[in-house]
Amino acid sequence: MLYFPYETLVAAFSTEGIDIRFDESTPDEDFRKCTEQIANTSEDAMQRIKEHLIQANRVQIDDFFAALNKRLGRNVHRVLVIPLYGRVNEFATIEGALEFLTQHPIYEGSGEFRKYEIQVDFSNGDKVDAFLSSKQKVREFLEFVAMR
Repeated sequence: MLYFPYETLVAAFSTEGIDIRFDESTPDEDFRKCTEQIANTSEDAMQRIKEHLIQANRVQIDDFFAALNKRLGRNVHRVLVIPLYGRVNEFATIEGALEFLTQHPIYEGSGEFRKYEIQVDFSNGDKVDAFLSSKQKVREFLEFVAMR
């Protein structure tokens, strides 16, 4: 969450002659006058206040966008679910892999079922491999990956 400290907000508005220092003890009339002053401030002045806030909080804003990019920049590219007695099943989404698990029967005639191999490839080049012994563990793993 991006948060501008109170002092930074007060300083930004004071550059345009607007005093926003008030608290619970501020008379309602003073608060009303301040809000009217803000509402009647020109677009140019509001743009200067905005720029002041951006410059005063550059590090926090850059950190916020870096974290956002890290989160959004890593999307699931491909999911492989390989029952280790059967064929490879490839999916473009976690949801597709979960649907496969719901419908996939383990046949007695297919030989001894050993485990599932799971491969999740991400758009940023990361890759996660897992070997899990049950559908429930695979489901929990994929749901965990989907939350990240």
